[in-house]
Amino acid sequence: MVSAFDKMRGAFTGTATGAAALFATAKLAGAFGKVETNIVRATAIMGGSKEEMGEVRDALVKMSLKAGSLNLEKASEGFKMLSQNGLSAKDSLTALPSAATLASVTGQEMGRTADFLADQLGVYGLEAKDSAAVTDKLALMMRKFGIMGDEVMPMMEATVIGARNSKSSLDDMI
Repeated sequence: MVSAFDKMRGAFTGTATGAAALFATAKLAGAFGKVETNIVRATAIMGGSKEEMGEVRDALVKMSLKAGSLNLEKASEGFKMLSQNGLSAKDSLTALPSAATLASVTGQEMGRTADFLADQLGVYGLEAKDSAAVTDKLALMMRKFGIMGDEVMPMMEATVIGARNSKSSLDDMI
């Protein structure tokens, strides 16, 4: 049996345009494979159903299209990291835009930023709906005190033990 991909490859073979189209198709398929893997892993962690997996996929695509700068692969990586930190699918989707904003502001990788944001929410007893406020406070702190993007996460991570022991709020620690 000849697959659709094999038929397409046969139709394009021997031309520069065909080679470029084949390369682009293979690259796109690889990116979608990573996205799908991240969604499947995150949904499995949450114990989600096949229907929820489809809803998550649709939401990530819509979010990526709406944001423009939010790459679907990066969005799925952020979603996976949020779920690995115990957030539900709904909460992960709620916190994801804030994680993307924080990643953009700090220049850090999306997965690491989503992991950091989930940690901050957990340490300070906050919910996903508070993620935009956390991101705003961190951005304000960076601007007010001249903290560089690559410095804010390590600095805040260093305060976690003190915050836990003293039961301090995020505002106290900033």
